[in-house]
Amino acid sequence: MALIKISENHTMEPEEVLDVAKGLAARLEQDHGVIAKWGENSVILSGKGVSGTLNVSSNRLDIEVKLGMAFSL
Repeated sequence: MALIKISENHTMEPEEVLDVAKGLAARLEQDHGVIAKWGENSVILSGKGVSGTLNVSSNRLDIEVKLGMAFSL
């Protein structure tokens, strides 16, 4: 199983970065068939062979994705 972690600082307004994160989640749902379940400032992503989280804070965006064996080869 492969684990991908990305953390990035940002200077956007909270609403703006949340809109970007929601757009990313929607694109992953549309293009890759994952399911996005939103909390207040985070989303849990799950799909066949992939799972992950996306957390949004006032100055940081953290993404963690776990790939199943088929995707990590």
